[in-house]
Amino acid sequence: MTDKKRTIKYQRRKSLIAGYLFLLPSVTVFLFFAIWLLVYTVYLSLMKSNILTQTSRFVGLKNFKNLFQDPVFIRSLTITVIYALTTVFASLILGFLFAVLLNQKIRGIRVLRSLFFAPLMTSMVAISVVWMWIYHPDYGVMNHLLGVFGIRPLQWLSSSKTSLLSLIIMGIWKDCSMCTVLYLGALQNISTDILEAAEMDQTSGVRTLWKIKFPLVAPTTFLILIMQVIQEFQMFTQVNVMTHGGPAGSTQTLVPLMYEKAFTYLDYGNSSAMAVILFLVVLALTIMQNRLSDKKVFYQ
Repeated sequence: MTDKKRTIKYQRRKSLIAGYLFLLPSVTVFLFFAIWLLVYTVYLSLMKSNILTQTSRFVGLKNFKNLFQDPVFIRSLTITVIYALTTVFASLILGFLFAVLLNQKIRGIRVLRSLFFAPLMTSMVAISVVWMWIYHPDYGVMNHLLGVFGIRPLQWLSSSKTSLLSLIIMGIWKDCSMCTVLYLGALQNISTDILEAAEMDQTSGVRTLWKIKFPLVAPTTFLILIMQVIQEFQMFTQVNVMTHGGPAGSTQTLVPLMYEKAFTYLDYGNSSAMAVILFLVVLALTIMQNRLSDKKVFYQ
């Protein structure tokens, strides 16, 4: 082997080692927070622990069996699914329509785009506090608007009939902003040749919207679906700040219930079992979306 080849081989090895060293912190954090904690959660879900006596015993799938016999958990899972699916699909449709409107070349459009981006930069706690004021039964904006149409004021957050709807409306408002921003970027990347061809064929605006633009942003739709489903199934802050799971458990979603089981009742076995079930539900939905995208999503 010549000296030149030895030098090249040495440089490659040196670069490879340097690359691994730079990756080491990120890989370490990933292995701990993603892999090890997942494994440890599964381990805890199979155990019955007593923090007072610091003892644990293996109970197998008993924690999972207990959960599916627990009406509180079943109700919480149902509420989570209703909230997630309603919020995701409503924000997808509204986000796309708003993106189409914001994609027009009119005066002041940049200011409107900035307003739609604002919720993404705001703390969820701050948003929840503002919406608590909006829903206030005496001087809230919502009841004021209802009064304009002659509708009696509603107890938005303190009635089991409207509390979940209140969270859904706020969730759609918040998620719609992200959907709008992502869809706007996707619409601006559509080739002008395609749109010009549609104009030459005298295709109507509505037909262009649903037959050309919407299919071309399908990859963005798939991305939003994945991100939103994962996010909404882990919804916590809104419930913790605005309703605390009430009234009468009407807004008790899975993550707040997991938190309560673990840190109020110190029941780490059932809490970890809930976390495993939540992980499996989100994983199943993600796999379904991936398989659907193979048939329905087309990349330019």
